[in-house]
Amino acid sequence: MEGRDLWTDYFQEHYAANLSSVAFWCSGRSCQVMGLILLIAHAASLQILPEIETAGMTLLTAGPLLNIVACSFFTSDTAELHFCKQWMLTEIIELVGISILDLSLLNMEHIFVLTAEVVGFAILACAALLDFDFSVFDGSGWIGTRLDPVHVFDCLGLLLLTIVAVAQYHIKESKHHKK
Repeated sequence: MEGRDLWTDYFQEHYAANLSSVAFWCSGRSCQVMGLILLIAHAASLQILPEIETAGMTLLTAGPLLNIVACSFFTSDTAELHFCKQWMLTEIIELVGISILDLSLLNMEHIFVLTAEVVGFAILACAALLDFDFSVFDGSGWIGTRLDPVHVFDCLGLLLLTIVAVAQYHIKESKHHKK
């Protein structure tokens, strides 16, 4: 949904001059979708194969990286260049959040895994909700919130994932204390 809005608002008019940018953006979004599908498959398989989770997280990490490359290739001779700053900052915040979630795949104490997951989900929620606008105040920027249904439901999903992470932590800790 957000991708369709980005296409009509920014890419469509500048498509001919930005074929590489559009290709990287489509690849990044595809990686993110495939990563989410793999993570859903991992959860549905009762987490039997950790390789599925690793592959899903790798694709989720590759998505923002490809989108950052797409943003750096985007060219326009009009006022849409302020959008590149917004886009780049959002992708960087998303990459930081996913990278912190990647840490949860390491073999660590349960509390560190939980901390990485909670912090990563919180940063991803910021990437979804915060709206960076560099077109006002002579390009210095302004931060607002995106409270449209897509971004709000994205944050609700992240909240549910946080609740699941806390529940999994308590289950692992109770099993550990029973031993």
